[in-house]
Amino acid sequence: MIYKFRTVKSVYEKDACRYIDETDGEPKINDLMITFWQPINFKGVEKNFLLRKDHKLWDAFLTIELNRLKKVWLEDMGLEPKKHWVHELETVNGITSFKIYEHRFEYDDAWSNPRDWEVLDSEEDKDTGVFII
Repeated sequence: MIYKFRTVKSVYEKDACRYIDETDGEPKINDLMITFWQPINFKGVEKNFLLRKDHKLWDAFLTIELNRLKKVWLEDMGLEPKKHWVHELETVNGITSFKIYEHRFEYDDAWSNPRDWEVLDSEEDKDTGVFII
């Protein structure tokens, strides 16, 4: 099964964030942005995250929050985050498609060698929601 979620970003409050610019040390003002992640074709919690527009760690902070949410979604599906992995396929017009994989490795650094994984169940099986690797 291919799961999907929507990412929506918008201005939460205009000119709400005051900060000191690192490049010139001058005080600046920017918008407070809100990002929503909304499940489309599965049951899961919706999450939002607030951050200043153009924050230098924008991508890193949003990635961290989305990864936390993916673990929650796995738990909501009755899956163990230590044994399952959300693999994003593509994002088109704010809709991200993903598959869920299960691994059966005995050691903790299994994720460090993804090229060594072997698909055991057919990804063509439309009735399978989790692919074992």
